[in-house]
Amino acid sequence: MVKAGCHRVLAPGGGEQEIRRDRHLPVSKNLFRVHLDNWDQICKVDRALAADILGQPSNLQVAMREEYDSRLLPRHPKKAVEGSLCAEVQGALINGDAAVATAKPDKIMKYMGLAWELVQRGAATQRELQVIAGGLVYITMFRRQLLCSLNAIWRLIEEMSAEPPVVRWRLPREVKGEVIRFLSLIPLAYMDFRLPMATQVTASDASMTGGGICASAGLTAFGQVAQTALLRGDVSEPFEVVEVLTVGLFDGIGALRVAAEMLHLPVAAHISVDAAANRVVESAFPGTLHVASIQELTASTAQEWACSFSSVGLVSDRLVKMSAA
Repeated sequence: MVKAGCHRVLAPGGGEQEIRRDRHLPVSKNLFRVHLDNWDQICKVDRALAADILGQPSNLQVAMREEYDSRLLPRHPKKAVEGSLCAEVQGALINGDAAVATAKPDKIMKYMGLAWELVQRGAATQRELQVIAGGLVYITMFRRQLLCSLNAIWRLIEEMSAEPPVVRWRLPREVKGEVIRFLSLIPLAYMDFRLPMATQVTASDASMTGGGICASAGLTAFGQVAQTALLRGDVSEPFEVVEVLTVGLFDGIGALRVAAEMLHLPVAAHISVDAAANRVVESAFPGTLHVASIQELTASTAQEWACSFSSVGLVSDRLVKMSAA
């Protein structure tokens, strides 16, 4: 692994070797990633070869440094990593020999110490609980399934909101047990890069009152455009793709917006006019713009929408659809 500050570097063979969120993970043995002013290169090599190149910059890294020098751009040599089997990248420790990523050991020890001290003391303020729970969540980012082992501590933090922040509460037995159990699960908190990739992408979110989960069904129009781009910027960016603006007149529960979702249309925004169930529409589509009455629609309103959604090439109107039917 090599790491150094860089704005744009092309790996040998082209951009198909770049690790990007909007594309599948490359299968090449030579990969790179660009994040702000960071440039990271990951090479899959034979164990014997790894020993030979240990501590040496790659050809690509040397070329990148020469380019920096030619443009008189500053670089931080002390932050560079050259041919290392182990490196720290954005709060994670990458172990190339074991092919895993974990939380930084010093942070793990810090939060383990704080959590154990909390259990022994048996009482804490809301702020103290938030700091410790936040540290435990950082550790779970390397194995998301561990998040399900933290429940009682969130309920207690929420209950403490009714009291002044300086008030120290005694910890219930279930919170102590939960923290101790989590400490014993920390050895499982790692990412294994040798595991196969799942073909389905999922996303979940939760709050004190509920939660939800969704799974991918296919690529949107944005995803299809991004997939054709060998390099970021090669083709039109997603915001240049023609989008749809849905305008639901007498919107009801937002049936027009639901239909657009089912058709996987690239919806820029939904405008709900004179809806009978605003709360229902807002809960399903939080970014919805609400217009109280159809009488409020004027030429200036339409011009304001045109300026706000310049990438829109199609306006879908529920009233027009009803008339055509």
